Amino acid sequence: MAAKSGRQMNPIGVDLSGDGVRAVQLESTDKGLRVADRAAHTWPSGAADEDVRGHLGRLLKEHHFQGYRIAMSLPGDQVSVHHVRLPVMPQEQLDEAIATTLADRLPCPAADTVMRHVEIFATSGRDCQADHIVFAVPRAVVERQLQMAERLGLMVVGINALPLAIGHAFSYLGRRRDETGFTFLLAHLEKRATHLLIMHEGEMRFARTIGTGVHDLLEAAAAQSGRPVKELCEQQALMMKHQPDTVMLNSRMTAAPETPQHAASLPYQLAGAALDNYVEEILSGLCYFSSTVNTHGVDKAVFVGPQANDYGFCQMLANRLGLPAQIGDPFAGIELPAGELPAAPADRRPEPEMAAAVGLSLFGAMVN
Repeated sequence: MAAKSGRQMNPIGVDLSGDGVRAVQLESTDKGLRVADRAAHTWPSGAADEDVRGHLGRLLKEHHFQGYRIAMSLPGDQVSVHHVRLPVMPQEQLDEAIATTLADRLPCPAADTVMRHVEIFATSGRDCQADHIVFAVPRAVVERQLQMAERLGLMVVGINALPLAIGHAFSYLGRRRDETGFTFLLAHLEKRATHLLIMHEGEMRFARTIGTGVHDLLEAAAAQSGRPVKELCEQQALMMKHQPDTVMLNSRMTAAPETPQHAASLPYQLAGAALDNYVEEILSGLCYFSSTVNTHGVDKAVFVGPQANDYGFCQMLANRLGLPAQIGDPFAGIELPAGELPAAPADRRPEPEMAAAVGLSLFGAMVN
């Protein structure tokens, strides 16, 4: 089905990170961006590639996505993130220099690795140096993604690392008058991983992946409380399903109306050392950023990803980090389908789990 006159349909953003598939298709109109369609489906951890392909194929067929062009995310647990500092040099030399510098830190030989790097800072003067964030993934993983899409009759216009996709979705951060000049920490919360991204004036300045997720902390809490892990996970799922529609966490630095704080109803504090180590890993990333990139540090945390629907966990983590925070809504400023419009923007519940898919649809339009 062709797009309506005067509208440009973006590729479908397909996020396969974590425990499911999330797809979003945006379209550009004379008035801005609107959601053409969006859908999500979750599955048990460790699903085989064949099962993932089947779920994705059914999801796209059962909804009103248009066309066959997609932009995909790479599996977060397959992508390694590195920060390197090198002398300023021509692009053709830079690729080789990065590969040489990271030779002992890559998941496989450089010849079998796909790398993308983003320059985040460069010094001027006699000894010009540049800092780069490098995303590396085994070539076999990329080829597997492409084969999956090909078998479904889809055309991949771009593949992106999860932090980069999230950055596209939230490039607008800092445009509010009371947040001008702010530096934001975006934390993509998953069951088994946490992806960190720091942004300033719409640009990425730091990225790191922590191999611990919310359910790892639930398991640690269950071990201490004597309650079954399954019981805590089911309680969390029910709680996330019935969260209030609006939420702001410790947002004392903004002019937005406050809502009651969300006390963690799950016993995360019983996770003990596991929780302490998790918070310490995040804080060490913030310290690294402050010491090497921006001495001002971070002004606010924004929680996204499927586990960001656990408002109690986000509130607890914001308190531990000592940062004002909010639940990120990737659809802020984007027109929703007519049947979904709330009485007022503040009445609409944020959808943090769709962050990467929104960013991928935006990314797909840029590279297509």
